[in-house]
Amino acid sequence: MKLHILTHLVKDIQNHGPAV
Repeated sequence: MKLHILTHLVKDIQNHGPAV
């Protein structure tokens, strides 16, 4: 059930933008 966490992480990254 890591799909939910992965989706949340991806959304968070997209919302924040490039972390680099």
